[in-house]
Amino acid sequence: MKNMQQKKLLSTAALAPFIALMASTAVAQTDDSTEAVSEHIEEIVTLGTRVKGRSATDTAVPVDVINVESIRQNGFTEFGPMLQALAPSFNFSRTQISDGSDLFRPATLRGLGPDQVLVLVNGKRRHQRSLLGLSGTVGEGATGTDFNAIPTAGIKRVEILRDGAAAQYGSDAIAGVINVELQDSVDEFFLSAQVGQTYAGDGESYQFQGNGGFSLGDSGFINFTAEYRNGEPTNRADISPFFGDRRFQMGESDTEGYMLWYNMAAPISDSVEIYSFGGYSYNEALGAGFYRFTNNPARAIPQAFPEGFLPRDLNESEDLSAAGGFRGELAGGWSWDVSAVYGKNSYDLRVEDAPNVSIAADFFNNNPGATDAEIIANVGPTSGFSGGLEFEQATFNADIAGEINDLLPDTLYVAVGAEYRDETFRITEGELDSFSCGLSPENRFIPSIVDPNTAATCGFQAFPGFRPETAGTSGRDNYAIYVDLETTFGDIWTLGAAARFEDYGDVGDKLTWKVSSRVEISEDFAVRGAIATGFRAPSLQQIGFTQVATNASAAGLTETLLAAVGTDFPGFFGIDNLGLEESDSYSAGFVWEPMDDLTVTVDAFLIQIDDRIVLGNPLRPADLDAVPDAQQFLLDRGIGQANFFSNAIDTETKGIDVVLNHTAQIAGGSLASTFAFNYNKTTVEKVTAPTGVDPAFLLPDPSEVFIERGQPRVRANANFNYEKDRWGGVLRFNYFGSTETSFFTQQDWASHLRPLMRWDLPMKIACGPVLRCWLIWNCATS
Repeated sequence: MKNMQQKKLLSTAALAPFIALMASTAVAQTDDSTEAVSEHIEEIVTLGTRVKGRSATDTAVPVDVINVESIRQNGFTEFGPMLQALAPSFNFSRTQISDGSDLFRPATLRGLGPDQVLVLVNGKRRHQRSLLGLSGTVGEGATGTDFNAIPTAGIKRVEILRDGAAAQYGSDAIAGVINVELQDSVDEFFLSAQVGQTYAGDGESYQFQGNGGFSLGDSGFINFTAEYRNGEPTNRADISPFFGDRRFQMGESDTEGYMLWYNMAAPISDSVEIYSFGGYSYNEALGAGFYRFTNNPARAIPQAFPEGFLPRDLNESEDLSAAGGFRGELAGGWSWDVSAVYGKNSYDLRVEDAPNVSIAADFFNNNPGATDAEIIANVGPTSGFSGGLEFEQATFNADIAGEINDLLPDTLYVAVGAEYRDETFRITEGELDSFSCGLSPENRFIPSIVDPNTAATCGFQAFPGFRPETAGTSGRDNYAIYVDLETTFGDIWTLGAAARFEDYGDVGDKLTWKVSSRVEISEDFAVRGAIATGFRAPSLQQIGFTQVATNASAAGLTETLLAAVGTDFPGFFGIDNLGLEESDSYSAGFVWEPMDDLTVTVDAFLIQIDDRIVLGNPLRPADLDAVPDAQQFLLDRGIGQANFFSNAIDTETKGIDVVLNHTAQIAGGSLASTFAFNYNKTTVEKVTAPTGVDPAFLLPDPSEVFIERGQPRVRANANFNYEKDRWGGVLRFNYFGSTETSFFTQQDWASHLRPLMRWDLPMKIACGPVLRCWLIWNCATS
């Protein structure tokens, strides 16, 4: 049945009270009433415009700004869920039984893919994770940025540009851009400890954070952030009718992570500054696969596991980044910035309680008189290393910006720049037992212990290891040049234009452009909009990833090949490489300030994406009568089925964003209120299948449903922040619309995930003139 994408989501979101004590010690005191007035939208923005001093309501495209107070008064232990609670256009899907997605949750903007939103840190491009989503989840076949590798205590503010911006910032910015500004405070120290548990009595979580900075000279700084997180698993699986207890694992994984980040800048002359930032993050998640019952002879070792077993996968991620550069001022108000950014994400997959069934079966077939004890002694390892992935990215930028005052009636703001980027993707093979058939690395038929007509599954259960022939390294480089212009006419009409040319050595080049405009109809009302072209280059992971997974069936051993583009199998269908995803985006809206203390913004958008990259359905020899070369390729190699990536679909996403900000003086204090609403709808407009492949088979219904209904179409939140003297409180409501899936379910049912209401009740209490504390209470219901 089309089931709730996540009965799992309800189980993990039904949080019991989180109790947190956050203490911050500040040498320099701040004005609490000023902090209260800006819960969500601050005045000055740096994203979406090259003009210094623009406010969020002055820009021609919508930009949200989430400040440090909102971040610290949140109650979530990870950056992804925190951002989801504060920004309705941002979604951070929870997944279960999804291998690496237990660790790398898909983060999206406006209902598009994880790799269609560009992430910056301090205005510099951040690298993506190394792992593709391949386990039937939102963002299947896509990479994205690991938001949980960024410690929340180190964030000063977050800017979200809700508009296509590839012409300004480059590939991936189809849905928009998220810029994370790191803390630059000095002589202030923030310490936080948070614990929590679900109402069901499991899912204990712990978080410890620290942030502090020191002065470097007269105007420099260095700021450090350290964070530790630990989360116990949850389980909402039903009771097994076979055993009378719970055997599956459905819920949050067992997680642990720690991070150390820094941010610094210091002058080296009156007009030149050196800066650097980056950090190291380690995260791991112990998830679970599907329970292996003994009635499946291909996966059974009844002598060692008489009731079956639950394989587990241990996902480990190391993330390293470092950026540095010089920036300075030139004569005439011009500025320059030269920088280099390095980022690396490595992912290792290990398994536990996951035997290689073929090893025991091979021993049994070679020793037909073996006793149960001898079979148990020769089961082989039940844990080990299944392989690793690594993605490296080095980016070099040179930018210059300034003003030209004698060319147009008003000042022309100009920014030009160039970028060079080098990327590498690497696959490391697993240990022999992780992929072997018996004790041999060669694929061969080994009869099951239970049924001699059924092949025993080769490789570790849950996640067979990467074979030697799939290991290897691929790389590419690209360069880009851009120009960004903005001016005003009579202080009423703001007009912006940007163009960018970007060339990828392996997939081609693209010239994109954007025109944006804002017109003040009156002092209180302005209309704004933009038209833009955009693109996304296929990731190296999509181009270079390949895997041979060995599976068992009634007919014998079945191998499934995910064939990299450029190899023989996709070539039979004319797929020699992946092309660019290309987009056209349109936005129109208005900014209305009917009162000094009330601002309303409404922005509608339309995003059309052509040649969107998808992972096709596996093709079997019986499906390939129209492509005999591909059919023979599989038969000659004993491969049961194979699939590959292609630029196969066109999609359309449309929606609307509404944001209201209000401030009021009540009972001698200040109340800042924010209401935000997002609606988005994505539809698959066209499926273009390679020659010889049925379009309906290339993009099966489960994959199409994930694209169209895998994320909430409706999101809304309301925030109320009240401050009086040194006392204050925050009340926050979040609404998540329904989602749908047909994965692992029958097609003729249609149950939808009920809308989820999350109630966030953080209470901030001032403890004294220096020490400030928050009591944070989060709970959710549906």
